[in-house]
Amino acid sequence: MSDIKLTFDASKFRKRLHLLEEMSLDARMAAAEQITDKILGRAKDNAPVDQGFLVGDIAQTVENRDGTIVVFCYVPDGAQSSEYAIKMHEEKYNLGPNSLAQAAKGFSVGNKYIRRAMDDSVEDIGNIIEFEYKRRLK
Repeated sequence: MSDIKLTFDASKFRKRLHLLEEMSLDARMAAAEQITDKILGRAKDNAPVDQGFLVGDIAQTVENRDGTIVVFCYVPDGAQSSEYAIKMHEEKYNLGPNSLAQAAKGFSVGNKYIRRAMDDSVEDIGNIIEFEYKRRLK
């Protein structure tokens, strides 16, 4: 599996990030699960479609590593699409008919499908953190 480095401008939700420090582990886990659900859905919408294996293989994991919440969105080794998942993520290519049909529905189909899902979720991530923080205070 190849490492993908994610960088983005956090200024849109930076003030909300400090809330994470004040949230309980349960609240952070709940927020992380919602965040990965959001990213997973967008990654599947952005993934190129041929027979649908890649879309079906994109997975998520949320782990608690000694109080640090780690989230993953990935295609597992050994999955049906694992042989071409990185190529579809990293390289440029022409979309096939099924991908073009998906794009016609308004989705941004093509390479960097996971990265773009994360980038496009920045505002939602901040909103989820803020919502979970406020919900836990009630």
